[in-house]
Amino acid sequence: MIHNRLEQKQTLKQTLKINQHLSFSLKILTLPVQNLEEFLKEEEEENPLLVVEDKEDNVTLEDRSNVPNTDNTYIDDPGYDYISNIPAPSNTFVDFLIDEIDRTNFSDEELLIAENLVYFLDEQGFLREDVGSLAKKLNVPEDRIRNIVEKLKTLEPIGVFSRDLVECLSLQTDDPILSQIIKEDLDNVANKRYEYLKKKYLFSQRELEVYLERLRSLNPIPSKGFDTSYTTRFVIPDLEINRLYTDYIVIVNKRYEPRLCVDEYYENILKNGDEMTKEFIKDKLKRAKDLIDAFEERTNTLRAVGEAIVEFQHDFLDNGILYLKPMTLEDVANRVGHAISTVSRAINGKYASTPRGIYPLKYFFSGGIRGKRGNIMSRVSVKKMIEEIIEREDKSHPYSDEKISEILKAKGIFISRRGVTKYRKELDIPSSSKRKKL
Repeated sequence: MIHNRLEQKQTLKQTLKINQHLSFSLKILTLPVQNLEEFLKEEEEENPLLVVEDKEDNVTLEDRSNVPNTDNTYIDDPGYDYISNIPAPSNTFVDFLIDEIDRTNFSDEELLIAENLVYFLDEQGFLREDVGSLAKKLNVPEDRIRNIVEKLKTLEPIGVFSRDLVECLSLQTDDPILSQIIKEDLDNVANKRYEYLKKKYLFSQRELEVYLERLRSLNPIPSKGFDTSYTTRFVIPDLEINRLYTDYIVIVNKRYEPRLCVDEYYENILKNGDEMTKEFIKDKLKRAKDLIDAFEERTNTLRAVGEAIVEFQHDFLDNGILYLKPMTLEDVANRVGHAISTVSRAINGKYASTPRGIYPLKYFFSGGIRGKRGNIMSRVSVKKMIEEIIEREDKSHPYSDEKISEILKAKGIFISRRGVTKYRKELDIPSSSKRKKL
């Protein structure tokens, strides 16, 4: 009986150690490189055997917006369900815009370009980069970029995708006099040159006050009122995907790298110190080794995920966003030999620098409709199926969008009624009431 209890106690202790190491590894895997610094510095301060090297010279910084504010919650519980508790993304300004774009009547190619342009907005919601530069980065004709941007300017909040403050405010008014004030005299308003304004526009004092009040009622910052924790001016990519001849190589950003530092002082304590001090040093030594192992696991996992992205999205890297392929977490998990939850943590809040620009890793996981066998069908294929279903319907009792959604689900294609409506409109097919023939 005593022997069994000792075995149970030893097994429990070993299980706890394994779960603690797993939790440690998962936490470090979740952290993007921006957040690693703070975490590792805290570990360094608490552990005299640990040294964190800051390899700042090896880092590439790019001026970009929209960095997710990753929830780095750490739950030290052996029974914690990691898969069910993968943090959901917050409802940010960028999320709002992409959801709105998805409801806009864009073609498939326009939708790809439009969603991509969201990541070029600054933290105020302005698209300051010129069309020529955007066209070059996205490998799309300038006229196409220009036309899509004009459509995007009609989205809420009014003023988003404007070039600057003047255009943002101008889009919010039809009053020709207020428009002229915005275009010519914002500096004079800011500097309170009211006498000059009254003379130029032949305003009475009351008229001037009315126009100033109208100007103040306009929104100068499209992102105002939204969660902008998703945005910052700098992104430190966790991965760099660089071209090498006709292929690509993946480099993991190892700006902050922990290493052990057991000098003669601590070696002497381990040999000659009292038991309490020895136990303290042994504990710190183990934690430092666990940290270094977890950091190496993070590096290997990120590299594997990056290489899988390259394999699936080679055409995108070669030719631009119009060649982005459907790709799921399951696809990459199967490719790299990790659980889906591990891949989800690996991409959470992280960015990759590519020849096409800097993208959040989750950007590459999109663009298709899932079938019941786990396969992914392209939008074009699903639209073709909708077209064929409508062609075969009884014209005296045409299918509603809800019914088409049910037919597709029976075929193993899971798409909502709203999705069917969107694709039907893109095909220029009228609603069921307009298709009905007596």
